[in-house]
Amino acid sequence: MSFFSLVSILITLAAVSSYFNYRYIKLPTTIGVMLVALVASLTLIIIGPYTSGVRE
Repeated sequence: MSFFSLVSILITLAAVSSYFNYRYIKLPTTIGVMLVALVASLTLIIIGPYTSGVRE
């Protein structure tokens, strides 16, 4: 995966999580995006051992 692809995926995820926070959670922006990122990272940690390629 190239650097440009990685940056574009991260920006897209930040925008989607910010919209989700604005629409449903209604927390302050920084806290809402941090909460969504925390849930996403915990999900990756939990499913990591069961899938191949997540740790790489």
